[in-house]
Amino acid sequence: MKKIVLITTGQPSTNPRLVKEADALYDAGYDVTVLYSFWDDWALKSDEVLLRDKKWKYQLIGGTPYSSKWLYRFTKIRNKLAKQFYNIYALPKVLPYIYCRSYVELLQVAKQLHADLYIAHNLGALPIAAKVASIHNTKYAFDAEDYHRGEQAKDTKEYRAKTILEDSFIPGNVYLSTASPLMGSLYCKHYPNNNVIVINNVFPSRNKYNKEQDDQKMKLFWFSQTIGKNRGIEDVIHAMGNIGKQNIILTLLGKSSEQNRRYFKKIASDIGLRANQLVFLDAIPPEEIFLIGDKQDIGLALEVPHCENRDICLTNKIFTYLLSGLAIIASETSAQKQFMEVYPKIGQTFPVGNITALEGILIFLSENIDVLKTYKKNALELGKNELNWEQESEKLLSAVNNVFAQE
Repeated sequence: MKKIVLITTGQPSTNPRLVKEADALYDAGYDVTVLYSFWDDWALKSDEVLLRDKKWKYQLIGGTPYSSKWLYRFTKIRNKLAKQFYNIYALPKVLPYIYCRSYVELLQVAKQLHADLYIAHNLGALPIAAKVASIHNTKYAFDAEDYHRGEQAKDTKEYRAKTILEDSFIPGNVYLSTASPLMGSLYCKHYPNNNVIVINNVFPSRNKYNKEQDDQKMKLFWFSQTIGKNRGIEDVIHAMGNIGKQNIILTLLGKSSEQNRRYFKKIASDIGLRANQLVFLDAIPPEEIFLIGDKQDIGLALEVPHCENRDICLTNKIFTYLLSGLAIIASETSAQKQFMEVYPKIGQTFPVGNITALEGILIFLSENIDVLKTYKKNALELGKNELNWEQESEKLLSAVNNVFAQE
């Protein structure tokens, strides 16, 4: 049985993409181990539930604020010193310590697991997978869920640092998977000799749906790990206020500080929304988001292209909305505009930041319930029949199977 080790600098609950890949590889008959590190408090409890029934192996490395505390503090200090050292001397050898808090510890554990394939699941894990594969004379792959160098402007030190990491380790991998067609195209330009595949951030299809329909209300839904400023939420709140319809409800799901909640509530109050028109829900395990989505009407993909990565990425929002049977309203980033042009019967788009255009869409859908219902029906069918993990995982399995077929 071939052994595969997946490595991430975060936690399973913060990386649904990794969990889906681990499940698919295990179900395909591979011996799978996941190595991960502490990232956020909320994910600890979520991980307990998520990992409870997993048959693949997993190991938390590098401590947490609650267990192996001294190790955790030491790795935090080392990470901070590495950043300071790089800012002064700009030595590339320091970069793995910057982009992975528990770099040394993950590397040590990974060395002990002589795998046939190591898959890095973010930029910080890439040097680990490459080095361990070299030590054991095996192979490694890289899942680029984001266009990492494009997360900052090109004239920044961090852009150069991420480019160095990618250029140092990507050329040696056996395949590189990305999360959107535009992202895949860019990586192909950078590394024309690499095997680049696109694996969308879709989810397993669902057998049970609990769709709730209330023709008296139109319920908007937005979620992320964190509810924050300048992510398009302000635009939809202003649009709702300008319309003046009290039957439009916005639900925001994710981790949010009290300060940010007050910020959005004040915008809503100042624009004339009633208190019950803005609902906050705390972050929950990824698989439970569908239970919230089932109760909504429209999923909001309000991406703001602050950087090149945000312009070309397709987040898991859109694919979650599909499997919840929600119509989609999307801002016209390059990736989302392309996606909605391919699938025009599931919703509508508006130019980024154009509140007037967003208002027009909300008014149209609130006054044309039959159109809204058609969008929802089409979205659900698209998720059930095409854009789901059962279909998309075949790309992953094909890539991995081809790696071993060439031995």
